[in-house]
Amino acid sequence: MDARQINLQVRHDSIKTMLEKFSVNSSELKWDSDKKSLLIESILLNLPIGSFTFYGFNECIDGNNRFLSVRSFMQDEFMLSNLSYLSFENRFFTELPQWNIRRIEEYITTINYIQPYCEKEVKKDLYLRFGKR
Repeated sequence: MDARQINLQVRHDSIKTMLEKFSVNSSELKWDSDKKSLLIESILLNLPIGSFTFYGFNECIDGNNRFLSVRSFMQDEFMLSNLSYLSFENRFFTELPQWNIRRIEEYITTINYIQPYCEKEVKKDLYLRFGKR
């Protein structure tokens, strides 16, 4: 394998920008509402949620559940539940105060973008490194 085939770009974008640029198959979401809610609460508390790694614009090889959880919340697909610090239980995204909506949309995260122009073996190796099979 040739390491020169790995073209990685590191970006710092808002959640809203990330969701506009990247798409992922939602059938792979494995988290329950409580775990998704804790992620949203972490964003609202401005806590780190980890980086996202994409191979091309539609394959998330690290951060898939986080990506899908944020997207589904921002599409009003679940209500917040069992939060530890904030009192927004049983609220959809659009029912949050406007400043909280902006805080989620403008939350800055790290995005590792891998150009999808490499051999199948290199792609397979990247998936193994990120624990996705």
